[in-house]
Amino acid sequence: MGMKQQIYDALVRSNEGVRDEYERYVMAHLDEHQQNRLQHWKLLAALNWHYRVRSQDRPLLGTPSSGEKKKAAPSAPARSAALSYPESESLIRSDPAELAHLLGRYDIVSFDLFDTLIFRACAAPQDVFWLVGNALYLSNFKEIRRNIERECRQRHEDHEVFLEEIYEVVEQRYGVDKETGMRKELELERAVCFANPYMQEIVRLLQGKRIIVTSNMYLRAAQLRELLSACGYDLDEIYVSCEQGCSKLHGALQKKLSGQFAGHSVIHIGDNYRMDVEGSRMAGWKAVHYPNVSELGKPYRGTRMSVISGSIWQGLVNAKLHSGESLDPYYEYGYAYAGYLVVGFLEWIDRLVRTDSYLRRGTWMSSTRCISASSLRWMRSMSRLPAPRASISPLSATSIISSTGISAAASAAR
Repeated sequence: MGMKQQIYDALVRSNEGVRDEYERYVMAHLDEHQQNRLQHWKLLAALNWHYRVRSQDRPLLGTPSSGEKKKAAPSAPARSAALSYPESESLIRSDPAELAHLLGRYDIVSFDLFDTLIFRACAAPQDVFWLVGNALYLSNFKEIRRNIERECRQRHEDHEVFLEEIYEVVEQRYGVDKETGMRKELELERAVCFANPYMQEIVRLLQGKRIIVTSNMYLRAAQLRELLSACGYDLDEIYVSCEQGCSKLHGALQKKLSGQFAGHSVIHIGDNYRMDVEGSRMAGWKAVHYPNVSELGKPYRGTRMSVISGSIWQGLVNAKLHSGESLDPYYEYGYAYAGYLVVGFLEWIDRLVRTDSYLRRGTWMSSTRCISASSLRWMRSMSRLPAPRASISPLSATSIISSTGISAAASAAR
């Protein structure tokens, strides 16, 4: 680790309050960070005085109001107090045009892939393995898959591994055909992945610039290229740790690529601070941190949910609320919470209409159940349902909800 990084870790990363507020401020003021370093040194000194010397818990920079979102400095939510709402404003990212302008100053722009260019509709990357296990009829496959990957990495000095090696072991131990297992995992990766709209806009603004993708992954560049294409990206220059024989940890992969980029300035952006920021700086690249959406959203998400559906809900909501999109607070509330309640209520009505004769006598009653008029008025106001007619076909929750601002997150994410 270089002296510059050691100083940064000592002044910023070693204190949670300083780290949260300083890195959030830098993320929202990238141009200022490049052009007015003295101002940022003053801010860093003030934050260290506030948190280390005075031992304060409350944020120094304050929390911007919704109306001042683009003008005021962002701040971290209080760590021991109530969380900051609207949730999507707990971290205010730079405007895509501003970040694209900064990145465009360099000859080559490098992007991390997962959790930067692409999101997964799950809370953690390994949760995809639950779905793979269901498809392969293997219980506890998440743990099985993680352990086998770890074993395979330990066999290699560089700790890099290909997907083929992993499923060779799965086939030997559990009788799952190697090609079938690989195909299922790749299919499910494509099914749960979708583009980060914030980064997609930045890539669009950087058209004409040399853009590369640098990833730590067990999938080959050709497989990642197909995944990027399915998510709407047209990026061909992809460098993957398994093919290069080294990872972004400690900057090994970036240093290897630097030999190909001699004489060109490079900047990298990614969500993993140690690998994407520190590793890139060790290789002489500039770097921008894109804080991980799952880490930002984790304090807001409940944990007492089913393994698969809970993970999907958390992944979709974290991606939507923390990617950098500008959201209306009412849309945010509907997307994260109310939409699911409305969908569930409508599905209940749908089941009742399909199984009971509510309209047999021109009323909304059956012998055992009743839907109150007040509930129907509330439903019409929330989902813009037409007034009841003499006859009505069974309701489709998805079609009704998708026409409103409180769309079900699973359909809205794509």
